[in-house]
This record gives sequence, C-alpha cells and structure tokens, in this order.
Amino acid sequence: MFDVRDFRVLDEVLRTGSLSGAARALGMSQPAVSQAFAALERRVGAPLLVRTSSGVRLTEAGRAAAGHIRPVLESIRRAEVEVTTVVGLARGSVRIACFPSAAATILPLALRDLRESQPGLTFSVVDLEPPAALARLADEECDLAVVFEYPDDPAPAATGLGERVVLMQDRLVAVVPAGHRLAGADSVPLAELAEEYWIAGCPQCRSHLLRLCESTGFVPDITFQTDDHLVIARSVAARIGVALVPEMVLPIIAGPEVVGVPVEPVATRTISAIKSSRAASSQAVEATLAALRTAAGQSHHPLNALSQTDSLSHTDSLSHTDSLSHTDSLSHTDSLRQTEETRAQS
Repeated sequence: MFDVRDFRVLDEVLRTGSLSGAARALGMSQPAVSQAFAALERRVGAPLLVRTSSGVRLTEAGRAAAGHIRPVLESIRRAEVEVTTVVGLARGSVRIACFPSAAATILPLALRDLRESQPGLTFSVVDLEPPAALARLADEECDLAVVFEYPDDPAPAATGLGERVVLMQDRLVAVVPAGHRLAGADSVPLAELAEEYWIAGCPQCRSHLLRLCESTGFVPDITFQTDDHLVIARSVAARIGVALVPEMVLPIIAGPEVVGVPVEPVATRTISAIKSSRAASSQAVEATLAALRTAAGQSHHPLNALSQTDSLSHTDSLSHTDSLSHTDSLSHTDSLRQTEETRAQS
C-alpha cells in the first residue's frame, strides 16, 4: 500500500501545508505531486486530504497514516547513516574528532605509524574541544572522539556514547616567562602564583583552573582567555601572565622565553578515546585505537619521537659544517704561515 516515496510526499505536504509547497521542497512539479498523491489515495481506497481554500486538511485516514510518517522516515535515515558508516569503515576510512593539544602531539604520531603500517587506511580529522567532539559522536558524525576530562569535572564524559579507552594521564604544569623568580624551580606550590595575572584556556580548562586555585586558597586573576597554545606561549613570553597547561604541549611552547614548572599539588587530566558503538567491529577503528595507545605510551613529550630523526640529521649537519669550517680554518692558517715564511726568506 505504502512505499517510502509516498511517506516523503505526504510528509512534505503536511510540513508545507500545500501540494505546491511539497512540490518545491521535493524538487518536483506540482502536477507530478498531485498525480503521486492521487495514485496513493487510489491504493489506500480513501482520501487522505481535503483541499480547502487555505490549504489542506487531513481526513481520518490521513491522520492514521500521518502518525507513522516521522518514525518511518527517521528509521530509514538512521539505516542509511548506519550503512554508509559500515561501508566506509569496511573500506578503511576512519572519522576522528580530537581536541587541539592531542591533535598536535599524539595524533600525528599515531597517523604517521598507521600510514606506514596500514597504507590503505584513510582518515578524516576535525579539531574540536571535548563537548563538541562528543556531540559529533552522538550524532554519528565521527567514529572516534579523542577527549580529556578532569577528575573534578561536574559530569563524566561520554556516558552511554560508546566504549571508552583510556590513553594516558597528562600532568599539568605552570608556564612562566624566562627570568621569572620561579623559572628554575623543580616544582612550585600553586599558591606561590596567587599574585600573578593568569591566562586561561578553553572553557573546560578555565573551569578546572578556577576550582584548582580555589582549593589552594585563592581566586586567579584571569586577564586573558584563549584555547590556542601558541597564543598562550607568546603571551607568557611577553609577561602578560602565567598559565597552567598540559605537559604534552611543552615541546610546542617551551623554549628560551617560556619555562615549564611542575605544580603542587599534582594536577592531571585523563585522555581517552571514545569509540562509536556503530564502529565496534571495525578493524580500521581498532587499528587506529591501537596506534593511539602506542603514541600515548611513547615519550612523555610525544613530539620528541617526531623530531628525533630531524634532530639527529641537524646534529650531523652541524658536525659536518663544524668539521668543514675547522678544515678551512687550518688551511687558511697554513696558507698565512707559508706566506710569512716566504716574506722572511726574501
């Protein structure tokens, strides 16, 4: 009696209030919609709509059909999404939503290793803070969400969204400008920074900073808020304020002008990957999870593993340059000595 096209036509007629409105929404001509509707009513054996001067009105049979339209169309939409997801995963395509500091550290390591070991895998990555990444996971718009949470966050992350795999614990450190009175300390009580101006991160990190500082007896004077760690680094270097950052980003922001100092009491956050329930049996997703676990288990500063080869090459280059310079210097010295001897003899 019914097929999917019937329900879509009827749904648009109800939504727009007219056959012409339904025709525009469906990209059809009005005569085509009228003919489709007339054919549907013939199959049903009763009128579904009454046409009036102000639009259309449902008959009793129409109301009976209308009660099933939205659930059926939503079920079809979900089936289409699920099939598309399964086909994509079977082909080795993984959609990842990842928060910025992990996207700059452990994720590149994981994807690099996967490119080498699983060259057939493809990835789609979007950089999102945890709340937005979890929303995308809930809407089935990604297969993995890499997120973080603090022990004192008000609500647990990813409840009921899928399997949660803990990747690592990430310690928080204070970053201060070079030359700061605490720059050379092995660690510093957080309360020692009570009189400083502060630079805060994303809303989730800012809330944690407030709770942590309040637990040690002060309210931080936050004068700058940004979720860009490069902006934080340049602002700290310019002595605009100090900040509390995850240790995993120190290789990116620490340098001659910015120094990381561990704080007491020790503060950490948990980094996890949440796997979509629809990707539960995907070998591509499992391979990506395994690579993330490996990357997280490497150096405490993951970028060291990325830059090690470059550093060695740079060192070799410097050594080679020094060797050449030393040889040139010796040759130049010998030449000068030979010239002086010739002059003396003459």
